[in-house]
Amino acid sequence: MGKIKTFYLKLRSILKKIKFIVTIKKIIFNSNFLYKLIINNKIITFDSHKKKVELLATNNFNEKYIINTSDIEIGRSLYINDNSDFDNFLNIVEIIKNNIKTVTLVDIGANIGNICIPAVKRGIFKNCLAIEPEPYNFDLLTKNIFINDVSNKIQTFNVALAEFDNQKKEFHLCEDNYGDHRIKSNLIKKFVFNEDKRKKTIYVETKRLDTVLKNFNPKETLVWMDVQGYEALVLEGGINTLSKKPPLVIEFFPYLLDTFNSYDLLKKNLVNFRYTNCYDTNTKSYIKGFTGDKLDDLYFYYKSRFGVFTNLLFFD
Repeated sequence: MGKIKTFYLKLRSILKKIKFIVTIKKIIFNSNFLYKLIINNKIITFDSHKKKVELLATNNFNEKYIINTSDIEIGRSLYINDNSDFDNFLNIVEIIKNNIKTVTLVDIGANIGNICIPAVKRGIFKNCLAIEPEPYNFDLLTKNIFINDVSNKIQTFNVALAEFDNQKKEFHLCEDNYGDHRIKSNLIKKFVFNEDKRKKTIYVETKRLDTVLKNFNPKETLVWMDVQGYEALVLEGGINTLSKKPPLVIEFFPYLLDTFNSYDLLKKNLVNFRYTNCYDTNTKSYIKGFTGDKLDDLYFYYKSRFGVFTNLLFFD
């Protein structure tokens, strides 16, 4: 028995000195290397795939998404297992966890479910209202809800939230970014990102937030909004809801707000809602004693940094 042990120790000592074997061992047991290898393979697969093809994306939490290879933003991110929007969402939840019970999520601009599905599937929220106006995104949203087995927890609405009910809004589609479909603006003549050259336009039906969210507990509800510059008009249609001051998250992008000439309306409503605190997810900074002047400071700060935007959390 002693001879066998001695032989084993000598063999192990010899193998440790062989560089090739040492390198292979490091590769096998270096999870970071393997993770990067898997991610790089996914990137290559997605980027080399022909467009307008649906693929199945999965992540480490066993969440599944049907995505389209033409969508180089949210679809691509989900395919390569990068849901940075949801990481941002988790940060928000951590901030408000002592202020509300996380029962109902209102996901306005739900896209294909990258926020609402993990929020419900992981048990962070018990239920959700998911609102998505664009028909193809909505189709993928409903499919993704089904394949993740959360159909009984997420209620879907194929409408655009706006200041009035039952209108038809002209909606411009982006060919390569399915999260940048947006209500068309006729207020400016020059679009910096060539939005005016988009070829496909559809019409979507509108509802007010006050119509969709009639009975709710503001101490159990988070309103999460990403509507590509139309935030002020959504707030205008949700005055009764937001006057109860549920925690509210909006994308804050001066360029998009300016396309609708809506910053003043946005500020007026946010001030009237009387939220006391604001949190900037980009700079990770708090604004206590929120006022219109402080929102002006944020507006001019981000306006001076062209192309940079943030999410703002408003809460008590």
